[in-house]
Amino acid sequence: MLDAYPSKLLNTTLQMVFAATQSFFIALAVERDFSRWKLKLDISLIAVLYSVSEISLAYCVGLCAVCVWQQSVVT
Repeated sequence: MLDAYPSKLLNTTLQMVFAATQSFFIALAVERDFSRWKLKLDISLIAVLYSVSEISLAYCVGLCAVCVWQQSVVT
């Protein structure tokens, strides 16, 4: 895959987008009632916020890895 997309950051971004899309369709197949998708102020909201923070952390780690690999500073 690195031959088609030589940028490692773009590769990581594409993987995250495809994983999110795939997860959406799996969730849609499992739970078709959209009223159950609403977030309330309970543990489900905390779980979503935690997941988003983990995805952001993974993206930052990927960005740091690319910077270290290129041995340059991000400006």
